[in-house]
Amino acid sequence: MIEFESLQNHNNINQTDLTRGLITIDGELESDDIKSLKFLCQDHIAQKTLEKIKDGIQIFNELERIGKIDTSRGEVDYLLESLCRCHRIDLIRKMGFNQIQVKNRVESGRSNFSPFRLLLFEIAEEMETADLKTALFTLSSVIPRSKHDKIKSICDVFIQLERSGDLSPLNVDVLYKLLKMMDRGDLITKKIQDYTVAVVGVGGVGSVAAEMLTRCGIGKLLLFDYDKVELANMNRLFYQPNQAGMSKVEAAERTLREINPDVIFEIYNYNVTTMDNFQHFMDRISHGGITDGKPVDLVLSCVDNFEARMTINTACNELGQSWIESGVSENAVSGHIQFIVPGDTSCFACAPPLVVATHTDEKTLKREGVCAASLPTTMAIVAGFLIQNTLKYLLKFGNVTYYLGYNALKDFFPMMAMKPNPECDDCNCRKQQEEFKKREALKPKPVVVEEVDTAPLHDENPFEIEIVSETTEEELKQAEGEKPQLTEGVTVAYTKPAKSATNDTSATVGDVSGQSLDELMKQMQSL
Repeated sequence: MIEFESLQNHNNINQTDLTRGLITIDGELESDDIKSLKFLCQDHIAQKTLEKIKDGIQIFNELERIGKIDTSRGEVDYLLESLCRCHRIDLIRKMGFNQIQVKNRVESGRSNFSPFRLLLFEIAEEMETADLKTALFTLSSVIPRSKHDKIKSICDVFIQLERSGDLSPLNVDVLYKLLKMMDRGDLITKKIQDYTVAVVGVGGVGSVAAEMLTRCGIGKLLLFDYDKVELANMNRLFYQPNQAGMSKVEAAERTLREINPDVIFEIYNYNVTTMDNFQHFMDRISHGGITDGKPVDLVLSCVDNFEARMTINTACNELGQSWIESGVSENAVSGHIQFIVPGDTSCFACAPPLVVATHTDEKTLKREGVCAASLPTTMAIVAGFLIQNTLKYLLKFGNVTYYLGYNALKDFFPMMAMKPNPECDDCNCRKQQEEFKKREALKPKPVVVEEVDTAPLHDENPFEIEIVSETTEEELKQAEGEKPQLTEGVTVAYTKPAKSATNDTSATVGDVSGQSLDELMKQMQSL
């Protein structure tokens, strides 16, 4: 989550005036406003505490106690955003703050609340009173009828689902099923319509990825490719024989528009690696969003050569644009996706492949007349991983994977996260790293809450029962054995017990050579 930039410098408000303002708005908060504020604070205030809160002052005091606001320093950004999202922006002015400034910051996308909490809050606002009865009937197997009397709103439904563990940021299946059963699937699908994705390379992976996004209802798609459809491509998905000879972007647009005519398409039949086209490619990435003048939300790299990957990497580093790189191996039995956030994660130039690092011309590695193998299965799997990760990033649910590989021979799925290289050859990558460090330094440090030792459950001990170890500390040290000297931070899981006289069998058994079986049996019985 991104914290608001403090408004303290823009408003000369002392603690007395701020406290007076809080008392004033407390008197104007209605019961529905209190419920909305309490729901927004679910992630930060314990549920038992929220149940006891009846007015605004109690909310303000609790936020002050947990460190979300600080009236002594005029830091109330958390509360200002809460009021703005509850549509009580009129109260912000009464606190002495600029309501337009607060509204602009909220609309810019920066928030003190989790995307999951905001999603539930927005859905609850969109639903009507009649939807509550339908929701309770639909969830009768999850929420017992005995609790229906206490549920007065959709927010209460969500709270109950969270309590039972049926709803969480990593588990939203019940939410999707609920909205579809209520014929309110528009509350979810309309979210994807607000986003723009650029797909560079509309081949075996890119074409399938573009189709998946189209079927999901993406708002706008930008397609980049300079190749043509060939009959040799028919062992892959998407393209059809009657499209042979057409440019891939034109054929893709025709097919995708038939699937979902509501999607906005921009197609560009050129090579992004040339100097003439690179600037135009940069311009469409930075201004090609569904809202005029806004950048795209994500770039998907589905190209089949390192030169194009490095070109996309250069453009995204310069623009600070997040993107996902994907690829399938030449033997067609493995592939990967890699989510790259400039400055935060390793870019493609931070740890380049050997071909790129040695400046080897890729064309010299390919034999004339021989093309790389391709399997529609592997390409479809990689495309599925790519779009699943795209949806998690755009709609902010689940965990976005930074790197996911796939090996079909062993069904192996490696996952990892790589930090950027401070000595990356790309100067824009190094610049993005410095900007990222500055942003991280501005974020407030998490408040460390000291654990308080709780008193014994039973102070009285009339029977004087004690738990005493029968082993002394000296015996423990002797049994522990020698510990090797290890690097700082590394400890041994267990030690080899020290040798003792009782463990030494040499003194009792001795030399058994030349003895008969009966004699050995007698010795064993004597032991």
